[in-house]
Amino acid sequence: MIEALAVSAMAALAPYLGKAAEGFAGKFGEKFADKVGSLYKAVKKAFTGDAYAEQTLARAEADPSPNNQSTLKTILTEKLQKDPELQKLLEQLLNEARAVDSNNVIAIGERSVAIGGDNSGVIITGGDTHAPNK
Repeated sequence: MIEALAVSAMAALAPYLGKAAEGFAGKFGEKFADKVGSLYKAVKKAFTGDAYAEQTLARAEADPSPNNQSTLKTILTEKLQKDPELQKLLEQLLNEARAVDSNNVIAIGERSVAIGGDNSGVIITGGDTHAPNK
């Protein structure tokens, strides 16, 4: 559950990091951008006082590469495990972002699948990569 929350938060934040943030509101909508901005501020506040977390966030802002985002997600997961109030806040902010967003889809929760728009026909999703026990 906690890792899924961190993944969902990173999915929302990823386009907000780096130079991509400059055109975020125009690309994703003003209301959604405001909610993601609140999410970003909550994460930044949670990282305040932890030098490694602050540096990791700064690196992800300067270079939002998959590697930097992965490290950021790992630290966010650790913070969420230690802080139930942060968990509640991020869940609330993600739900609010999802509620105001009519153009994008955010999948929240373990093994969740996000489908937006008008989908019909066969839809294939990924599954476990583990072989079943025989």
